[in-house]
Formats: sequence, structure tokens, C-alpha cells
Amino acid sequence: MSRPEPSPGYLAFRHTSTRAREAHRARAKRGARDERRARSFPAASASFAAMCDVVARKDATSTRRDEGIRAFATTTRMRAPRVFRGFASDTTAVRTWRDAKRFADAGQGARTTVLTPREGAREAAFIKADCDANECGTFEEACEAVFERGERVYARAECTTTLAVEANVEAVGEVFAEDVALRNCGVWFGAAGNVTPLHYDLCHGFLIMIRGVKTFTIFHKDDFRAMYQRRDRPELSRVNLDAWYAGDADERDRFPDFEDATPLTFTLYPGDMMYTPPFFWHHVRTHDGEPAISVLVPFDLGAEEPVHVSHLY
Repeated sequence: MSRPEPSPGYLAFRHTSTRAREAHRARAKRGARDERRARSFPAASASFAAMCDVVARKDATSTRRDEGIRAFATTTRMRAPRVFRGFASDTTAVRTWRDAKRFADAGQGARTTVLTPREGAREAAFIKADCDANECGTFEEACEAVFERGERVYARAECTTTLAVEANVEAVGEVFAEDVALRNCGVWFGAAGNVTPLHYDLCHGFLIMIRGVKTFTIFHKDDFRAMYQRRDRPELSRVNLDAWYAGDADERDRFPDFEDATPLTFTLYPGDMMYTPPFFWHHVRTHDGEPAISVLVPFDLGAEEPVHVSHLY
């Protein structure tokens, strides 16, 4: 039996150059990836207004609030990042912490750690593993460094009862349907232009924006193979996101597969709150113009929530 003649399409593909065939396969790979992403990772433009309205309104009935909590548990928890617009807009923190003295008074006595980049590190990049940490100073001294002297530092203060009440931290517990553990919460404040490099967290994270503006760039947890994880710290990426997107040739040569990762961006303004699921990679930049203050409210993984393979990679 004679072998059937190959189709014209096959012949055309067979005789294209190696580079063209590789480009064809790459496009097919990206198409399949994007199709999977569309099923598992809701688009950044998807509206979350209804849930924000239910959770944030002070006059919402308990029935509507319970519906909002159930919606978060079934559509968002562990699955996708979400922004709650105006969640904390009417809090004392948003209204008053723009006044640096008022903020310093509210946090008086709070234990505070100040991070500074190590010699040779990127000046505005702040990950604790790559910074020197000073735990000997006071909250007031950290406020002076950030708001009066404009030093390039990033400070984390414990979330005292006073700070928690003024930021209405307990309201986050309503969204997550668990009690907030204040011992795990932190108030972060630092200079304009500060960057938290690409990483993931092992907890559910809610960040309440109090002062300034921050932009989150987030990647799905299943993009971990394109993240070039550090060997000793799998939660940290070796990719300098800013340099890569600026077209830095060396950065792109070192990390070519980063092109396969699909970013979503979210910009937070005072009063907004961001939910970042565990193991979702994120990079955070404080906009130029003024320092930023935010409150981070974390929740541990539930017993039934698995550790992502990226942490074992």
C-alpha cells in the first residue's frame, strides 16, 4: 500500500526555517497556556464591585454580608487576586494618617523594624532577606526617617490595638470569615519609589492602602517555572521585573522564559484593599510623589489548603 501524499500545509511547515518552526511552536504553546489561564485565572478587568459593596457597607444587612462572605469563599479564596475599592475609605486611618505627627502619635510605642538595602543591592528594592534590619529604633524614629528626612528605608511596625482600630482591621476578618490575629499583622510605611521585588507569600494576604499609591504586578502561581526561583529561597524570584520590562538585554538573556508569564496589574489608592492568594507571585511599587502607609492582614493556610508545588520545586 502506497503512503498517502502529505498535505500542502505539512509540506509548507516542513520546509520553513528552524527559527520559523520554533516561533510557530512558541505561539502554539502560548495559545494553549492562555486558554488554560482563561479558565483558571479570572481577567483583571472582571468586576468585583458587587462583593466590595456587600462587604464594605456599614449599613449592609447580615444576610447580604453573609452572601458576600460565601461568594469570596467560593469564587476568590486561593483562586485569584481581588481589589476591594473603597473598603477602608471611611476609616480614621485614611482620614488622619496623612498627617505624619498624627500617625506617629497613633503608633507610639509600637515595636518597629526598619529595613535598609545592603551595600551593592538595588537601592529601592526591599525584601527582608536582602536587607539589613534594625530592630533597635522606635516607631517615632522610623516616622522621622520616612516622613521628615525622606530616607530610603522601609519600616514595619506591629499592629497595636490603637492602629488596628483606626484602620478597622477587624472588618477584614468578616471578608475572610476568620478572626484576625493582630500578632501577625503589620503596618508598613516607606519612601516614595520603594519596590518589593517579585516573590510569593505562604499566607492569604490583605493589604489595606492608607496613604500613597501602590501598583501590584501579579502572576499566577502556575507560572512558577518562568520565575527563576532562588535555590535557597523558592519564594523569591531572581528576575528584576523592572529591568526585564524596560528591555534590559542582559536581564532578558538570563531569564528568557519569563516572557511566558502573564502579568496582571492593579493600582491601589487610599481606602482600597488588595487580596493576594498564597503562592501568587507579586511585585509591588510605591508611586513617586509621596511616602506610603499600608496595613497587611495575613491569614494562615487552612488545613485543607495544599502547599503549591512551586514551594517544593
